[in-house]
Amino acid sequence: MSVTGPSANITAIERLSELELQQGITGPSSWHHQYKDSCYIYIGGLDRRMTEGDIVIVFSQFGEPIDVHLKRDRKTGASLGYCFLGYKDQRSTILAVDNFNGSTLLGRRIRVDHVLDYKPPVEYEDEEDDEGNKIRKEYVPTGAEGQGIGKYYVTESEAMLRDIYRNRPNTQSNRQDNLDEDERWAQEFEASLRKEDTSTEEAEKSDRRSPSPSRHRHRERSRERHRKREDRERRRSRSRERSRREHRSDRRDRHRESRRSR
Repeated sequence: MSVTGPSANITAIERLSELELQQGITGPSSWHHQYKDSCYIYIGGLDRRMTEGDIVIVFSQFGEPIDVHLKRDRKTGASLGYCFLGYKDQRSTILAVDNFNGSTLLGRRIRVDHVLDYKPPVEYEDEEDDEGNKIRKEYVPTGAEGQGIGKYYVTESEAMLRDIYRNRPNTQSNRQDNLDEDERWAQEFEASLRKEDTSTEEAEKSDRRSPSPSRHRHRERSRERHRKREDRERRRSRSRERSRREHRSDRRDRHRESRRSR
């Protein structure tokens, strides 16, 4: 960003997101596109009482976090109020930036922005190498629970929640229990669509059974025209029959007159 200051950066990001939303800008034309190879976001303005676990809980609504690095004071270990969070799916960073930048969390307005080139923290082993140099530790992402990527239910609180979930009363079928949240949502959404289609079909049937006044008037006019057409046909038929009878009678009269003259 070309502007400076936390508040200015928050506002600039909000304007970019609102402009893209209004103009329907997506794909390579979007300002997010330049960060397509980075799965990290910056989160600033955090309440200093928040821990890594708190941050993961809040931001996991946009995707699965694989790494969170909360900056702390090296001497006291106290939070400095900002962190870097990595997602498993890069597209989650777009959702987090668009939806959470400028929002209020624990009474503080936070800034959420992309990170173009995340540099993991550098830590060293206690030992030194043969030349007396410090040995740099290999950086390992924390994962959602601080024990590495793909490791779940390792913290006491998560393990307790898992046990509570497993021991809950069985109110659904086993098949439904085995579905994850996305699959269950998809099924509920499809069911709502089917219900809507059924309601639409029933409404259309009801309309056919109970026609509108305009349709009723149209049918009445059609019946009236049909009756008039039948009346005209009957009159024409009677007229043709009368003409044939008159023609036959005239022929008989001429025949009689001819016989008399002979």
